[in-house]
Amino acid sequence: MPLNKVQFNPGINKEITKYTNEAGWSDCDKVRFRQGYPEKIGGWTRHGGNTFTGVCRSLHQWISLAFVKYTGLGTNVKFMVETGQDYYDITPLRTTVSLTDKMFSTTGAPFMRILDPAGGFVVGSYVTFSGASAVGDQTVDGEKVITDVDTLFTDATCGYNNDPTITHDANARIYPGLPVSGTGIPAGAYVASINSSTSFELSASTTGGSVTDGTLTFDGTKVFTVATSSNSSTAVGGGTFTLAYQVNVGPDFQIPVDGWSSSPWNANPFNGGNGGAESLRVWSQANYGEDLIIGPRGGEMYYWDTSAGTGTRAIPLKNVLHNGTIALSQTSTGNIAAIIPGITSLDTNVTPKIRDGAVVTCTTAGKIAAGTTVLSKTANNAVVNLSANPLGDGTTLTFVFDSDPISVTKDSKSITVFDPTLEFNYMVGQYVTIAGATTVAAITGTVINARHKIATVDSASNTFTTEPIAGAEPASSTTSGGGASVTLQYELSAEVPVVQDQLLVSDASRFVFAFGCNAFGDATEEQNPLLLRWSDQENAYDWRPRSTNQAGDLQLSQGTEIVTAIQSRQEILVFTDAALYSLQYVGAPVVWGSTLVGSNLSVASSKAAAYANGVTYWMGKEKFYKYDGTVQPLRCDVRKYVFDDLDRGQYEQTFAGTLEEYHEIWWFYCDSQRVAPNKYVVYNYLEDIWYVGSMGRSAWYDSPINDFPLAATDTYNLVEHENGNDNGQGATLEAIDSFITSGQFGIESGTSFTFIDKVVPDLSFVGSSAGSPSVEMSLLASSEPGAADNIPASEGGVNEGQVVLAVDTVDEYTDQLDVRVRGRQMAIKVRSNALGTKWQLGTPRLNMRPDGRRGR
Repeated sequence: MPLNKVQFNPGINKEITKYTNEAGWSDCDKVRFRQGYPEKIGGWTRHGGNTFTGVCRSLHQWISLAFVKYTGLGTNVKFMVETGQDYYDITPLRTTVSLTDKMFSTTGAPFMRILDPAGGFVVGSYVTFSGASAVGDQTVDGEKVITDVDTLFTDATCGYNNDPTITHDANARIYPGLPVSGTGIPAGAYVASINSSTSFELSASTTGGSVTDGTLTFDGTKVFTVATSSNSSTAVGGGTFTLAYQVNVGPDFQIPVDGWSSSPWNANPFNGGNGGAESLRVWSQANYGEDLIIGPRGGEMYYWDTSAGTGTRAIPLKNVLHNGTIALSQTSTGNIAAIIPGITSLDTNVTPKIRDGAVVTCTTAGKIAAGTTVLSKTANNAVVNLSANPLGDGTTLTFVFDSDPISVTKDSKSITVFDPTLEFNYMVGQYVTIAGATTVAAITGTVINARHKIATVDSASNTFTTEPIAGAEPASSTTSGGGASVTLQYELSAEVPVVQDQLLVSDASRFVFAFGCNAFGDATEEQNPLLLRWSDQENAYDWRPRSTNQAGDLQLSQGTEIVTAIQSRQEILVFTDAALYSLQYVGAPVVWGSTLVGSNLSVASSKAAAYANGVTYWMGKEKFYKYDGTVQPLRCDVRKYVFDDLDRGQYEQTFAGTLEEYHEIWWFYCDSQRVAPNKYVVYNYLEDIWYVGSMGRSAWYDSPINDFPLAATDTYNLVEHENGNDNGQGATLEAIDSFITSGQFGIESGTSFTFIDKVVPDLSFVGSSAGSPSVEMSLLASSEPGAADNIPASEGGVNEGQVVLAVDTVDEYTDQLDVRVRGRQMAIKVRSNALGTKWQLGTPRLNMRPDGRRGR
């Protein structure tokens, strides 16, 4: 008989049985289709020998103005930047505190306890110690990981009587450094030392008389431990030291929370549980010019200045400073020239800063008349002309220009600051830090020299007024003051959201967006999960809507939260958990208009959408979708397999990536056997086909500025995909195990058994790096659908359930293979598991004929 061409439809189909799928492929791993034919995917190579810290779920690449290539990596514990295959920690700080003698060691214990009354830390977070002295024989310095944080508990057996000694029933949970509160306990008191299992010394004496069986509260949430060597003694100390806390870590997988415990009752107007899980630490990142704006889901937005270098950390966007401090007063020595009238011999560094109209005073009485101002500067700034004749002569006198720039109004707690320097165009809503001021009418310098929010601006008089100062006494009179050393440090930002679920920088006119954020003007700074806000055009810092800018906000209506957003062609797509909105720039006064383009749909996670070739693709919670102007479900030949296979409790770990070279969208997800992404499904949008496989990845980024797509692995390094033929994730190359299996086929619609005695495989090994690349080709025969073996035995008396045919050639075509296989149904399987192998399967030929109808 002539050879029969066996040609299968491209793509994997798992929606039908293998027997029904006789013209298709039923299973594969690490195989793609190119022009309709299956081939092994490319290998991956380790991107340098270094590793990052934590599970990376966000990758982004860009090139600075200095032509340096950077990769941003957001992990569950850090935010890092890679350049030159080295990783740099730019994780923002949560807060910095100074403590004195708040370290506690215990004899034999391999840790140090630290009492920080501010609390707020969690296990696994990073904190940097500086300036601490030794406690016992241990000195804690540098970056440490918080290994334990206790909980709050009570003891109702406590007795004390106006002294620091407290007795109680045996309680092993009490230890030095533990904060204590209760009746008669001074504020800030803590366990200073342990006398016995039933007694301890408080850091201060109790008050209020005798207490028997009193209930005391011990707040272990204010104490954390870090690992040290074993301590030689029990001691307290550390001197004065500084703690710089990095932002708290997040979980490395989605943690289910059952029922109503998912969030507090009536926690906020939008509370309805948190979806039954503790949110992952997922970062958003986007370039603003060459700089980077980042933010963890449910956290602040931060700004990293690329030009400042990899040794600097990202800082809160709300705290980005204007360049340098501004001195409101100028002071210099000089000589009175009564004949001018004016002042000469002033400091040449000061005179350019003296403005016309500045009020002039002299520290020596009787030299300058009250109210004298600067008329002009002449002789190349060497002479300052005055509005009134000096009252006397003098040399080497000290003159102050624009002294006392702070004014107050009686009974008010606000201050008005005169800033005529014009060095910064301050606006309502911005913050300014004042330093160097003295007390003004009962408002002390301590509260003036702080960070203030600008409440009003009077441009005509060059003044701004702050919001009322918390903790200040009302001004005792209407006056001015503050002295001659007042400086201002302006912040660029105004009304920046302090919490968000995702950020994005628009392609159109560079607006910065925050999704699921707090509302403008909301003093509680409460997160609104359906609110989105944007900054002014070309201004990442000004988020306060004004008649003179384009900052604004928009409240969406469908769904309970914004899950993600993605930039597409000339629009921004915003996904809630129930709908899809399109945002388009329409200009003032609306600025950004929204259109509901899809409803009654879902999206699997904040990273489950990808954009390619003018179309947005995403994975929902029951199907796949695309948006090309209209929302459409994707025809999917592996839908049931994928959604039955994945762990629905780990949806948030699902993420998408593109592989433009092969017209592919990849989705990685967790199956029911693991809590980290270990499976993938691929949609080839050019050929409209699907394929599946297994691979452990946590993030993916395909960029034209990199030669290969980057992926983050579960061994905490980056790999370059489609680079080589093997698994280069580790230091030693390993072979990639790839295979593809066809559906079951037969002749005469399965009424007769089929006998095959010759195979022409039609395999290509172009691109292989091995000297003798090979694959295993198998014919899988069965008597009926689902049967594992042939019944009865194959011709010749041998029951061949599977015949493995080795192909040992690097030629474009191989020799024919002689076999003897009998079965009602047949399937073809091609598999390789050797280093350096690259293969593509063409159209095999089989010599096959009917072999009777006898079965069981």
